[in-house]
Amino acid sequence: MNQSELILPLFSMVFLTLLVTLYLGVSNALAVLSKEVHIKHLKLFNRDEIPKYLTTISQHYKNLFELPILFYTWIGLLLILNQWTQIDVYLAWIFVLSRYVHSFIRVPNNKVHLRFYIFLMGFTTILICWIRVGLNLI
Repeated sequence: MNQSELILPLFSMVFLTLLVTLYLGVSNALAVLSKEVHIKHLKLFNRDEIPKYLTTISQHYKNLFELPILFYTWIGLLLILNQWTQIDVYLAWIFVLSRYVHSFIRVPNNKVHLRFYIFLMGFTTILICWIRVGLNLI
């Protein structure tokens, strides 16, 4: 199989992370420039002194360095071992899709369970990915 089949979902995750990073940076800068937030509050990031929307963006950014790390590692391992199937490619895209939906879904009336189900889909997908690679190594 062609390596680009696995590298494309990898780049898609990197692009999402860079997009959220840019969004966080611009949002923080605009909040400081508009004097909505003093820059020292961003350094300490005291949630009591930061608007909720900035805290939400920051938390989302942090989330992109938690579960997706397992995705990056899994893709790297598959590429190093040169052992993957079309099923792994599908799983990679399912995980990436779950992260994009999780990133951009708007939760109406605090129905956080919708975002949780999307997160659970990504979590289950990455769990299956690691079980598959583990079984292939046995």
